[in-house]
Amino acid sequence: LLGVYQAGVLDLYSRLEAHPSVAKLARSSRVAHSFYSQVHPTWSEYLRALAPAVGEASAGRLIGEASPVTFHFVWVHQEKFNTAYVEAMGGFWRECNGRSAAAKLALPHRECMRRRMPEARAAEAAVARR
Repeated sequence: LLGVYQAGVLDLYSRLEAHPSVAKLARSSRVAHSFYSQVHPTWSEYLRALAPAVGEASAGRLIGEASPVTFHFVWVHQEKFNTAYVEAMGGFWRECNGRSAAAKLALPHRECMRRRMPEARAAEAAVARR
């Protein structure tokens, strides 16, 4: 479930979780099942937190994600999920921003960055294939 602050996402998730086709997540670790609303957990820590529900998922039940602040943190903390892309674009930003005034006039910063995006996407895709 995607949400914003105070939109009732966790309440809705708890109601959906009552359905027999939805895996029950441990109440004590519910916040661990909200990856995008946390600053510190890594992707592997998040997956480990979901591990207890794997048996239920194997039995055909759904595993949920209830993040009350998805639309805020997806962009603010995307480095958690798209590390190679973010690192590549950071380097490209420094390169595009470090050009001379004449070079920036000839090719605006936004266009300079747009031209480098395929390389950053390729870097992310290479990580995903591993």
